[in-house]
Amino acid sequence: MSQNNIQFINKNALHMICMILLAITLTACGGGGGGGSDPAPQNNAGPVDPVDPLPPGVDPVDPGDPMPDPVDPGDPGNQPNEEALFAATVHPVITNAAYSCVGCHDGGALGAALGAIPFAVANVTNSYSVVSGQGLVTLGSPAQSSLHQRPLTNHNCGADCATIAADVLQAINAWAAQSTAGNGGGNNGNVVASAMTNFSQVVEGSIPRADANMITHFAFAEGTGTTTVGTSNVGADMTLNLEGTEWDPQGGLINVSGKAQASLADSQKLFNLLSGGNQFSVEAWVIPENATQTGPARIVSYSVDTGRRNFTLGQQVTQYDSRVQTINSGANGSNPTLRTEDAVVTELTHLVMTYDNMSGGRKIYVNGQLAAEEALQGDMLNWQDDSVFILGNEATNNRLWQGVFKMVAIHNIALNGAQVAQNFEAGAGAITSLRFDVASILGAPGYIEMQAYEMDPFAYVFARPKLVSDVTGVQVKNMRVAVNNNVPVAAQAFRRVDMMVTQSGQEISDLGALIPSDLGMNLDQFHLEFEVLGGQTGTAESIVGPTPPVPPVDVPEPDVGVRTFSQVHDTMAALTGISQGDNDVRNRYNELRDQLPPTADALGFGSAQQIAIQRLATTYCGEVVGDNNNARCRNFFNDGNCEIAAGEKDAIAGTVYDKIIGNNLVNQPERTASIAALVGIMDAENCANGCTGATGRQVLQAVCTAALASSAVTIN
Repeated sequence: MSQNNIQFINKNALHMICMILLAITLTACGGGGGGGSDPAPQNNAGPVDPVDPLPPGVDPVDPGDPMPDPVDPGDPGNQPNEEALFAATVHPVITNAAYSCVGCHDGGALGAALGAIPFAVANVTNSYSVVSGQGLVTLGSPAQSSLHQRPLTNHNCGADCATIAADVLQAINAWAAQSTAGNGGGNNGNVVASAMTNFSQVVEGSIPRADANMITHFAFAEGTGTTTVGTSNVGADMTLNLEGTEWDPQGGLINVSGKAQASLADSQKLFNLLSGGNQFSVEAWVIPENATQTGPARIVSYSVDTGRRNFTLGQQVTQYDSRVQTINSGANGSNPTLRTEDAVVTELTHLVMTYDNMSGGRKIYVNGQLAAEEALQGDMLNWQDDSVFILGNEATNNRLWQGVFKMVAIHNIALNGAQVAQNFEAGAGAITSLRFDVASILGAPGYIEMQAYEMDPFAYVFARPKLVSDVTGVQVKNMRVAVNNNVPVAAQAFRRVDMMVTQSGQEISDLGALIPSDLGMNLDQFHLEFEVLGGQTGTAESIVGPTPPVPPVDVPEPDVGVRTFSQVHDTMAALTGISQGDNDVRNRYNELRDQLPPTADALGFGSAQQIAIQRLATTYCGEVVGDNNNARCRNFFNDGNCEIAAGEKDAIAGTVYDKIIGNNLVNQPERTASIAALVGIMDAENCANGCTGATGRQVLQAVCTAALASSAVTIN
């Protein structure tokens, strides 16, 4: 399957986070917290206590009086100097050397390494710029300020946490008492606002899942404990016992070093409901930890050990792997295995493997797109009832898959392409929407609907707003989300909207916004504010420019570097003897060139570049073993048959080491250990006792690729 047929961008709301203009991640070590200036998220923006919204057109200063003359915000006589107030109140506390804030948030090397927000710098102007620009203080509600909230969570400040939190709150209160600025925006003047809504009024999204034949569903919503339960309306629930796992604060289950495994009794449900039907589907939303896992590493498996299974959905480096035990495929379901082309990325991914011996055969879908398929020609399931259902490993604990499980489901039919695409669009969890009534503004029934959910205790996701109304030709400009009558400065991704809505249901923006929480999901009230909606014109909120960055700390150059794109290409050609003019090699290099390392700086080397290197190495090694007359393959592996006999594994691995890695350079991987690792790849590919034909060539290609894409080749 070509790269164009693999889509890695999830279009649903849960993956909309990838589109959110997220500039700051809340990291750090000492008493401060996160937030963001446009368009980053912030934690705990602090509006005032919720009050009823004013009717449109009513003066918020005095509903009974005419509008007062506007106050010139530039007149220094009308407002205190906020930086001076900050310098006199908060700055001395957060830069107190006795507290741990300074250790990580002073812009030093440690903080830079940790990604800590540099708010506790000695320069008052720089410190104020960060604190105000990134919303770390909420003058309208000081107790909700991130600078106060973070030490309350024992955020790496030890015994000083309570003291720091109290002193910071006292300082913010002192600043707020003298300030008239507040942290809101767009709340003064002629406000054009929707009606209030909240999460008690959510409506289901418009994308239902294709779950009519689902027999178990794991949502991993427990968030705590040592078990997770798969539910459905068919048969008994399935319970998985957890070991070596962690609960993801963002939702889901992280497999670190163990697995989630059902008992034999619970697993019997799958045998009873699937083995006689000769069709089923395995569906999962996952985030792979890396693109180097082999075995194949077991994502979802119904098996006994490494040699016997009813089915497995796994990961083999950059490919996804499907095995199903049938009459023809053997007890391990690997005669043959079904694999995608390179499709693994360390992002949220939707996977579906289907089996149908009547039509369609075996298929693997990645992010709603068909990635691999194989006709079965009347083959039938040949399952055993001694298998157990497992996530993240083999029953024998030697095929670990590391990553995050967001959702796993089993269906007793083979989902078709339309159903797979529907479930991909629906996302990893139920999509909900909030409706903001704007009838009073339009003069006719209408509302703006947004996908909405709680991201974590500190923020909400609002995404993909659309206007639903019979009124057409409606201008929408500068839309902001307000929480409890306050418009947070940060993360207002829709403020740049300026468009004409010409039909009901038209999407206003495909972006998502991460809006800070205030009182929590059960109490927060929301409304929308506009500069223009229809014929009504309201207050324009200025777009705040980004805070000038603090100069980065000088980081010493690393002692080693990586080969750049052209050097990688030249090196692989020289080591394998394959010409760069070879059609497959040339096409793959042209496809991957911009993904390969552009500079030798090791600090800029990322996982995406490693995947590109691995894909290029796979192509080179494929040309080595793909020679029709076997001459190139025999010469490269020093093997007369271009296959792997049981007694030749060490010799073949040694030849690969000598030709690709070598021991004539300082600090190269040790030869004996490298040979053992390469032999381990052969064994993992069911070649422990040798393998011939197409299987032998495939394993030789895997061994060649592992060496050619390794750091021994790519590191200078």
